Amino acid sequence: MKILVFAPYFVPGFKGGGPIKSIKNLVHRSSSPELEYHIITSDRDLGDTQPYESVEIGAWNQVDGMNVFYCANGMQGWLQIFRTLRSSDWDVIYINSFFAARFAIFPVLLSKLFGKRVILAPRGEFSEGALKIKAAKKNFFIKASRFLRIHSKVNWQATSPSERDDIAKVIGKKADVVLAGNISDNRFGEAHGTANDGNLRIVFLSRISEKKNLLGALKLLALSQKSIVFDIYGPIEDKAYWSECCAAIEQMPKQIKVKHCGNLNPEQVVATLSGYDLFFFPTFGENYGHVIVEALSAGLPILVSDCTPWRNLESLGLGWDIPLHEENKYVQIIDELAEMPPAQRLAMRAGVLNWAKEKFSNEDAILDNVNMFTNKRHER
Repeated sequence: MKILVFAPYFVPGFKGGGPIKSIKNLVHRSSSPELEYHIITSDRDLGDTQPYESVEIGAWNQVDGMNVFYCANGMQGWLQIFRTLRSSDWDVIYINSFFAARFAIFPVLLSKLFGKRVILAPRGEFSEGALKIKAAKKNFFIKASRFLRIHSKVNWQATSPSERDDIAKVIGKKADVVLAGNISDNRFGEAHGTANDGNLRIVFLSRISEKKNLLGALKLLALSQKSIVFDIYGPIEDKAYWSECCAAIEQMPKQIKVKHCGNLNPEQVVATLSGYDLFFFPTFGENYGHVIVEALSAGLPILVSDCTPWRNLESLGLGWDIPLHEENKYVQIIDELAEMPPAQRLAMRAGVLNWAKEKFSNEDAILDNVNMFTNKRHER
């Protein structure tokens, strides 16, 4: 079975975040002689003005054992997509966005023209928080899609029960939705203590954009009276939003030290996260949250909003999921963690790491994804 995968961004890029990891892990963990993936993507990373130098543009490349075609920028890239989709007998067209013009809308229209089966994974674009950003433009396209029946024969992938509900709200209850979770890469850190200097070390790792809510994290931290080191990792996707964050950083209390540490390559993430006491991510919405998985895999307790699939964290001993309007609760948790004896924080980290090693075996997720492509339903 030949699957043509459309991804707005892919390796060697990493600024596109979770979807890049989702697709890479899917291909590495589920490829077989019966399941052959071919990925078509941009010739540059998110926000970059220049194409990759390490790959051949407008041609198929072997990248880390994967077949990848990098489309040229401009009209030439649109023609390359047309020719690629038409040129081979693809069994499935797998699209990893709903709103991307070149890598979602265009291939959906071409697939209708050529009679191809389409599976579309919205990758969190239908979450309530995501839909609030540029809401007018998104609502217009959703209504136009319904009216023109652009997605009438599309199969949908939800990576969590909450995303399945989001798809039903946006597309309608009659949408053909398959639940097939994301696949993690089984990379784990070590549960060890951090520097004993009286500071609580907190980390934020994600693209810097409104949806990820770094500004909200900064405002919540400013309410704490404790000594905190807050390190920020991730590419600056929205420069205007980053300017707002910088203004908030300048107003932070003196006992809270904030630093933007730049980008991390995927291979560095788990090891880097292992050097902190808490992962803080009050996001407006995630359909999965690969970075949450990476934090747990680093043995790191997490403090997140209730806008992700990761719920009931406190009862599991993994952290906390708190509604965004409960600001005092966020501050209380941070202050209590700062006051916690180092030995108790280390024991909590060890429990998180043990849970992660048991949880992220991926066997069910791999089977669900394979069955999604082969059109077999696997109910559990």
